Amino acid sequence: MSSAETAVRVRLSRRGVVRGLVLALAAAPGLSACSGGFQPLYGPTASGVGLQERLAQLDVAAIPGEIYPELVLDQVQYPVDPGADFPDAPIELAIYKQLRGPHRIIVGLAGDEIGYIIPKRQWDVKPPFCYGRKKDQYGEENSLGPNTAPLLCQAFKDLVNGKK
Repeated sequence: MSSAETAVRVRLSRRGVVRGLVLALAAAPGLSACSGGFQPLYGPTASGVGLQERLAQLDVAAIPGEIYPELVLDQVQYPVDPGADFPDAPIELAIYKQLRGPHRIIVGLAGDEIGYIIPKRQWDVKPPFCYGRKKDQYGEENSLGPNTAPLLCQAFKDLVNGKK
């Protein structure tokens, strides 16, 4: 694993009508591409994403941080700003599209606050900066790193599809 990657451990568990997922996102110094950003003091950060199985006709997604709307509604910036650090990163599967019920709700800051969850192709900590800015943006300084969104979106997909 390169020093710019975020390590992950995924574990699924079932309890009654709630299926839970635990992500261990290691953002220890040397593993995070977020220079000067959030760094847990004591190693890996464990958090979770959840899916409340259908309550009547309502599907509820529980996201443990502040997720960017692009990751919820699948409205990714195109073309990518040339200042982005990962302009060729794949587009993450939007959370809202994965919910199958006729009525859907997404709850942010559900059970935890892992920071901003930013689409990888919008990640921007290295110059030149997006949108003509002179310095990096606030969201990246308050995120676990550029791999948080791809890991979380994939874990949610696995959860919805019942993978263990």
